[in-house]
Amino acid sequence: EDEVLRCKYRRDFSVLILRLLQSPDLPLMELRNLFTSKKYTLPKTLIDLFDQTLADLDESGIGQLLDIMDSLNKIMTFSENTVNDSKSLLSSTSNIIAKTSVVGYYLRRFIIHFDKLTFSEATGVYEAFQRYYNEWRKNSKFMNVQDLNLDEWRSDGEQ
Repeated sequence: EDEVLRCKYRRDFSVLILRLLQSPDLPLMELRNLFTSKKYTLPKTLIDLFDQTLADLDESGIGQLLDIMDSLNKIMTFSENTVNDSKSLLSSTSNIIAKTSVVGYYLRRFIIHFDKLTFSEATGVYEAFQRYYNEWRKNSKFMNVQDLNLDEWRSDGEQ
């Protein structure tokens, strides 16, 4: 049963990633609604980790953004090394993002473009993220209360 659920998570996540890569940028509220919609089954831990990463990025500053970019570089390098080492490949298949995959191609382009930015341009990217995140945080305080009440009502109504 766990394997079936993991396959469903993986399939839904892959379909969602493709949709996000092919669509215009979304406000964070709409993105979060996609994550929690019934159309896609994503593990709650993944959504919580996403929220925590955004909060850490907002609190920690541009250094955290640079750390995330470094992590993406390592993931792509790790993927390249494990493809050449079949023993590593068998032990860590869930951690691989193939460079030739749609996501791998997108990440490579993202990393290359980010690496070309000057520090002031990277700071501008971080400031744009802060505006994006803080707009959602400001609006979600009110929305979360309403959503929570609706969810609790639905739960009570079903019981």
